[in-house]
This record gives sequence, C-alpha cells and structure tokens, in this order.
Amino acid sequence: MALQTSHEAYDLLAIVGGDGSIPGVASGLYERKKLGKMPLPLWIVPLGIANVLARELKIPRRLKKILTIFSQKPDHVRFVRHFSKAKRGKSFFFKWQVRVLDAETVANVSYRLKKSLGGIAYLIALLKLLKAPLPLVHIHLKHKNISENFQASCAIFSRGSLYGGPFCIAKNQHPSSKETHLILFQASGKIAFSLSVLGAFLPFPFLKKELFLKKIEPETECHFLGHSAVQADGDLKGKLPALLTCAPFPLTFLH
Repeated sequence: MALQTSHEAYDLLAIVGGDGSIPGVASGLYERKKLGKMPLPLWIVPLGIANVLARELKIPRRLKKILTIFSQKPDHVRFVRHFSKAKRGKSFFFKWQVRVLDAETVANVSYRLKKSLGGIAYLIALLKLLKAPLPLVHIHLKHKNISENFQASCAIFSRGSLYGGPFCIAKNQHPSSKETHLILFQASGKIAFSLSVLGAFLPFPFLKKELFLKKIEPETECHFLGHSAVQADGDLKGKLPALLTCAPFPLTFLH
C-alpha cells in the first residue's frame, strides 16, 4: 500500500497498528524512493501491545490527543536495512534486530498463552529456554578499513533507547540519532546472563559486568553469523546469517 502511494497524490500516510506494522510501511516507502518519489510523512496511531516507536516519539495512546500531532514538530527517523543471505531477501526494520535468546523466546512462545496471559507468555517461554545451554552468536563489524569481532549469548541492534515497551536499554539514544547501538550480553553462564538482563534495565554497575554497549556508525556493516532465530520489532524473521546496515535516508514521522 505504501508503494502504491507513488502512483497517486497523497500528503500523509497513517499507520494504525503496532511496532510490527511500521517496518512494512517503511519498506514500501523506500521502494517508492527508487521510483523517484519522496517518501510521505508518517503518522502513527498506536494500537499494538508494546508500541515502542510510539513511546520513543512520545505519541499518546488516546485518539483525541493523537489528533493534535499535526501541529507538532516532525522527527526524522532512520531505519535499519536487513539483508538475509539465506533467503537473498532485503527488508527494513525500525529499532532493532535481536539475536539468539530473545528471538528464540519469540519463536517458542505459546500463541494460546499469549492470547490469555499477554506478556507473561514470553516470560514462560524464556524460562523454558534457560533450561538448555545458552547459544552463541558471532558478530563481525566492518567500518571502512576497520574490522571488529564479538560473540555474545544475545545481541540487540537498537535504533532507539527503549525495549519491550517502557524499558530503557540504550541511554541517550534517540530514533533521530545518526548512530545505532549494539548491546551485547556476553555472559555464557545462565546466572551471569540473567544478571546481565537485569543490568540492561537497572542502574546498578555490578549487574553490567558482562554487558557491552557499542555505538555503530551509519556506514558500518554488521554481520551476524550462526543459525539462530532472528526477531525484529517483535516479530520472528527467520534465522541467521544476516547483514545489517543503516538505511540510506531517514523517514519523517509526525509526533
């Protein structure tokens, strides 16, 4: 639908839904740019569960308040471009690519429990996964002539500061920033990993010993190697390997 706007006269594109709806619209707008058309400004009506992007841009949940957004200053948000080497496909996501444990949790969550218990269903799936050995993901970063290699039990590639709703995982990061944050959970043991998860959200230094945060420049190629599940904006997106880069230009959101 977003791509079809290149053939008709529209001034604004409204997205009514959650975080998973926004990347699909973004992909269409980037395709629109290939046809020589400038992407339309986007207006979000948040109806999802977490609504992370809406929280980042401080978009209210009440429709009456949302209607006042037209008079506010627009913000320019740059998405993440994702290449799947396995499927030879390309798609765009807004805030993060999550590797390994979090993605495996989404892959194993019970739809029946999710429908009845909401977010608690994810916690149940996570506890079941912690019974098995923690998998590892290998990350290769390439920026100009500099290369770096990392490995972690879990990795989050984040365009914003929030995660899973109201939880801050990358302090001072904003969707309009040029840089992206890579958050690595480097603990291999289950107890240490659990402490790192708490450390990602709580301001206690002793919980952050195995937590590594790195700023990623826009031109950096981020290669994620392995065979683990991949999650993006709350939806399961297949398995590794994958390559992440910053999208070529930002999109405009009214907020």
